[in-house]
Amino acid sequence: MLACAQLQHSNVLVPPPLERLLWWTLVPPSMHRIHHWPSRRDADSHFGTIFTSWDLAFGTLNRKPAPESPTFGLPDLREADRLGLATLATLPFRRHGET
Repeated sequence: MLACAQLQHSNVLVPPPLERLLWWTLVPPSMHRIHHWPSRRDADSHFGTIFTSWDLAFGTLNRKPAPESPTFGLPDLREADRLGLATLATLPFRRHGET
């Protein structure tokens, strides 16, 4: 599972034929990357860690094409000076928009 997480968060370019195959089997970096985009629809997709079967089964597979230069993260959590240790540590216990 650790190896899959490392691959998903890497910035590697997978050859297109292999990429198409992976979208039906294992979670490639380009698929997982969509999960980190700022829009709620995108963030609420691609929950599978290893296999895409979970997203296919539960309707959370998002086939949206990647933009040339995507923006990551939530809009209200991009200012580094507001993201101290206390804020980051309590983030999982807050509702979206509360910082």
